Amino acid sequence: MKKKALNVLIVFLVSNIFLISMCIPRVGGNSDTEISPKFGFPPPNINGKIDGIINEWGGATTSIVPIKTNPSDEGLNITVKSLLYFNNLYVLCKYELEPDSIQENEFLGLLIAETDSEDINNLTDGKVITISNSQDAFIDYSIQNFNFTEDPHQASGSIGAGSNSTIEGGIILMTYEFKIPLDSINSYDQKLEYGESYTFMICQGNNFSLPEGIVRNNSVSVSLETPSPLLYILLFNFVNPPLEENYEDIVPLVTKIIVFSIVYLSTIFYFTSILLSFNKKIRRLKKI
Repeated sequence: MKKKALNVLIVFLVSNIFLISMCIPRVGGNSDTEISPKFGFPPPNINGKIDGIINEWGGATTSIVPIKTNPSDEGLNITVKSLLYFNNLYVLCKYELEPDSIQENEFLGLLIAETDSEDINNLTDGKVITISNSQDAFIDYSIQNFNFTEDPHQASGSIGAGSNSTIEGGIILMTYEFKIPLDSINSYDQKLEYGESYTFMICQGNNFSLPEGIVRNNSVSVSLETPSPLLYILLFNFVNPPLEENYEDIVPLVTKIIVFSIVYLSTIFYFTSILLSFNKKIRRLKKI
């Protein structure tokens, strides 16, 4: 009898937890995409244009994220590329639109939550790139309870740029590039930490009034993996940030990486040899 009552209680609790979780407001619909940016070299310039000659964004993590007008919508697929360099997160978003669907004012935004929760009230920071009559602008927003206020400190490290271009078939290619500092000195920016995950809402629209102008959106979970000890030493001791201006420092940087890697591997080999030798001696003593 007690066992039956316990089972009923468990079913009741589980049902209530499920119902409560269904009532929690969600950010941008489905957060079923997880993105783990790789460490790599950023583009030399954040200008909303991709230079294919130097293979910009070549080593970045690539994901396809459908942004939607509603949960049943098939969505507009956005190619999202991301990478980490020093204490900055770089994000590229690009997608295609039919010529007749382009409006005079287009924008794409990355809205950042303070945790990986999908509660819409956790959104605190917005990075938005607008394109109007082929002129782009970057606007940094502070968000509270989904109310948007322009950040008074616009030049605080975050930058962004966008462009549109006509490709084969008359299709319009929209391209947006973002640079987001992880540990911004701006108190209005959301601080990001290695080893943590954050919900990013990707939103798109054609009216600069936010949030009313958002037409499509979806959320993704961005996981900032902690760099390995070797990579951490290289990033924070050998590399002088940033390399956005040019690639003149790549040769000495690669040389340092090679030298340090040789020293690192030699040290591991040396200590491994000592341990193996010590293990052999112990086995001999056991045989005696």
